[in-house]
Amino acid sequence: MFYALSTQNRLDVKWADRHKGDAMFYRTPHANPYYNLIMVTEGPVYMSAVEGNMTLQSGEIMLLEPWEEHSGWKPIGENSGFFWLQFAAAPALPRVTEWTEQDIDLRKILVGSDLRTRELEEGDRLLLPRRYLPAKQYELLRLLEQTVHALKHPQGYFRFRASLVLGQFLELLADDWLHRNHAQTSPPASYLTYRRLLVLLHERFSDPALNKAAMEKTLDRNAEYLSHVFRQFAGMTIVEYVQLLRLQLAKHLLRSSGKPIQDIAREAGFADPFYFSRLFKKSERVTPTQYRDGAQPDNPQP
Repeated sequence: MFYALSTQNRLDVKWADRHKGDAMFYRTPHANPYYNLIMVTEGPVYMSAVEGNMTLQSGEIMLLEPWEEHSGWKPIGENSGFFWLQFAAAPALPRVTEWTEQDIDLRKILVGSDLRTRELEEGDRLLLPRRYLPAKQYELLRLLEQTVHALKHPQGYFRFRASLVLGQFLELLADDWLHRNHAQTSPPASYLTYRRLLVLLHERFSDPALNKAAMEKTLDRNAEYLSHVFRQFAGMTIVEYVQLLRLQLAKHLLRSSGKPIQDIAREAGFADPFYFSRLFKKSERVTPTQYRDGAQPDNPQP
């Protein structure tokens, strides 16, 4: 099982420390309202959780959910132990069970929210394994040591720094798993073309001279291929996306300036102000003037 971490998630480190030996662990149930990240420093560590009794090796990582009860089921050596780190995540990290090491689609991981008109896409997330023995154990342990030190010797924005280090830890953990299970982790060449096309659209979407010929000349790709690649990754046509970008700019200008509607239409890339008004009304369910006056789509002004 995995958990999905999005760039939209807010991480907040609450507590972190290092546990050694059996004190307050063997057959002592633990649970707390936060995610609990455990990484074994020296094993074996005998842990009981929802999966039952587990034997964790040195370097192995376990990610427990809020209020998930866990304890030791067998005594461990006095030198055996683990780092533990409790953190809050808002929104909560969803479980991911449909992806496996055999059929995982890298595009769901590597292709994030590239469109300016979308806040979050399905692929904009990291996969965090619930239980995993990473290859980069020493790098991960160093980050946990750094976090524990920051919390035990608080100075300045120590909690903010601890949360940033946790982000590094989780990214490194997800990347370690990805590289171990997939020889090729780079996006396909078509995705790189898509990114170049997006840069062009973002820079020149309001330019009436931006057409198929201009895109072919700038990107050295034929228009049919560019259209196919864009639809593949964006889920819409180039024309549809350009219209969304123009409307996005128009809405900003309507709310932030007193310019006439026809001037805003032209500045956003619409040669015909009447066409702009019809398209705006179809998209926002209010006219440009009503939008400027603060009308809500569900209850437009007469």
